[in-house]
Amino acid sequence: MREKYPVRQLLKVLHLKRATYYDRLKRNEKPDKYAQLKAEIKKIFVQSKQTYGYRRIQLCTERDGFKASPDTILRLMNEIGIRPN
Repeated sequence: MREKYPVRQLLKVLHLKRATYYDRLKRNEKPDKYAQLKAEIKKIFVQSKQTYGYRRIQLCTERDGFKASPDTILRLMNEIGIRPN
């Protein structure tokens, strides 16, 4: 879309500031630092037959060598879109 329209015009239509646009663009280029942890959370969740909550998953990930707080595990579970049954 940037090729077709100038950035300034797009920002005006979207009501975004220029700095916000470039900040979001920069963030999208960064690799996900929690990618391995998210994969581990999914694996543990499936192995538990979708019954483990964030507390148990945090203990399992800690046992497997990942260091993350329960709040981080909860946030990542919400990002992934998983909830225990």
